[in-house]
Amino acid sequence: MTGARRWTLLLAFLVGCAQEPRLAPPEGPPPARPSPEPPALVPAPLVAFAEVRAELRLAGPALRGQATWSGVARRRGRELTLDAGAGLRLEVATSRPAAEVVAGPEGLAVSFARALEPGEPVELVLRYALPDGASEVVRGAYLVGAQSPQRWLPMVFAPDAPARFDLRMDGVELVRFGAGAPAPPHLAGFAAGPFARSELEGIVLLAPREAEPLDRRRLLERAAEAAARLSGELGPLSGPWTLVVAPEAPAQELAGGATLPASTLLEVREDPNEDWLLVHELAHRWFGDHVRIATWGDLWIQEGLATWLVARDKELRERGHGQSPTGLESAGYAREVRLWRGRLARALERGDDPRLVRPSATHRDAGGAVVYARGALAMHALRVRLGPTRFRALLRRVLREHAGRALRTEAFVAMIPADADAVVQDCVLSARSRCEAASGSSPDPR
Repeated sequence: MTGARRWTLLLAFLVGCAQEPRLAPPEGPPPARPSPEPPALVPAPLVAFAEVRAELRLAGPALRGQATWSGVARRRGRELTLDAGAGLRLEVATSRPAAEVVAGPEGLAVSFARALEPGEPVELVLRYALPDGASEVVRGAYLVGAQSPQRWLPMVFAPDAPARFDLRMDGVELVRFGAGAPAPPHLAGFAAGPFARSELEGIVLLAPREAEPLDRRRLLERAAEAAARLSGELGPLSGPWTLVVAPEAPAQELAGGATLPASTLLEVREDPNEDWLLVHELAHRWFGDHVRIATWGDLWIQEGLATWLVARDKELRERGHGQSPTGLESAGYAREVRLWRGRLARALERGDDPRLVRPSATHRDAGGAVVYARGALAMHALRVRLGPTRFRALLRRVLREHAGRALRTEAFVAMIPADADAVVQDCVLSARSRCEAASGSSPDPR
């Protein structure tokens, strides 16, 4: 299949008239197809902010902040929107070049006095208050800023707006995520509190001191074991990975780590095999942090892969324990596939958007059970069609060629070998999933 044919298929999907593809003879991964990517249906933010410096302060139920955004204009224009938490009260706003900043229901509307020119430096300084903002970060004796950070720090909340986030809180020593290399806003965060710190094979665990030491040790060991298995499958990554466990913390991937609720400690104690939430967030170290999405419409790639890797990790673990002697997929893997199918069916019965790829999605409507479950089923179907060895080679190629870069659906599809084109059409690009026939058989896990 030529590069032009593959782009014709993808562009046909984007305008709602996708054609049925022809199967090509089996072949190895095709060479790179250097084609220009179609423009995203959601335009990139007007300003690319390279650095965000924020000082936060708790004042009773309120959260107060002063933040400085520094960057350059991407293109010519005057209008910029910062997503912000509900009820934000703007106290001071200054900008170079001059701009009017108005708080509204969708966030902060920034109107520059004149049109910015591409590459023009921009600095925006805001002082603000969120009347109930403390509830977004206070977890008893702990502070956790993760998931929807725009609720405590106004920001351009878009995957293609990476920045360095220098987050500080008055009188509090923070564990900070996103302060090193530029990270997308949804990977920025912080944590603080009376944590007990432990480390094993590159995994750093910060868990409540009041938790049972054995529970903390068990979770750390599970994380290190899963990291070793995923490293063997996808390739190792350098640097530590920090897991923060705190009461009522969200399950959220971050730049160089993740947060999990303290209930995870008890769940792993009761059933050590049910560590799916831990493995899902750990998998985002490869797909989500190391390779990032370009737009919210590409969310299915990282969430589909992170969900699929939970099943793959169970398969690797059970095979290592001698529980899959026949060479067929493991019981744990098969169970995950059944769970995905059930979740997808229930989501469709509720009337959820059946599409996997949503080019016009924003952070408000990008997720949901369809994106996770159908995304995982698409990865499963690709593995069935390509076989485990070629599918693993595909994932490693993506990680190698897009390391530290954003990945679009078009680019991912272009890397899939042509003999899986029917799977791409039925499982990824079709408005409704026609994936069951493609994923009905079980691969050899080797």
